[in-house]
Amino acid sequence: MNPPAPTTVVAEINRLYDEAQRLATESRASLQAALAAAWSAGRLLLEEKKRVRRLMGGGAWLLWLEQNFHGTPRTAQNYMRL
Repeated sequence: MNPPAPTTVVAEINRLYDEAQRLATESRASLQAALAAAWSAGRLLLEEKKRVRRLMGGGAWLLWLEQNFHGTPRTAQNYMRL
């Protein structure tokens, strides 16, 4: 079996390079969107935490998270830190 022609190898290298560049750009856009969503969720969680504490006391927050938030308390905490 003969090795691939150099032009074929070069074409494949450049195709893979282009694909890597495209995926990197998509990845950056996805990361930015994920961070924006987490930041917005964090702002809403902070407001809700104030409301829950005002109406039900400080101990009610974790119970509220368990009943209403799909993530873990640690995730909520991380979002609120953003």
